[in-house]
Amino acid sequence: MEIHGVFIRLLKQSSISREGMSKALGYLQEFRLRWREVLPVESVRNLAEECLDRYRIRSADALQLAAAIIWCNGNPKGRPFVCFDTELCDAARQAGFDVRS
Repeated sequence: MEIHGVFIRLLKQSSISREGMSKALGYLQEFRLRWREVLPVESVRNLAEECLDRYRIRSADALQLAAAIIWCNGNPKGRPFVCFDTELCDAARQAGFDVRS
């Protein structure tokens, strides 16, 4: 949802064309077929609250970081974390992820 929102914002800012957005949404659909979605169950919410205590991030970012930590079974060392938000990148690095921005 966040990625889709970025594409919409870029279109509204005239940073991409409708054709560019359509192409980007096509790539997103391809990625969606291969990713593993972590739902906001109680363990993710609890970990997100811990992330809020530990890092300088917003609530939605804490949920993303917590989901990533759950995805890698609590072992983020060397795992990729793709992000373009400065605060979330910093938190993911501190957590041990290999951040790619």
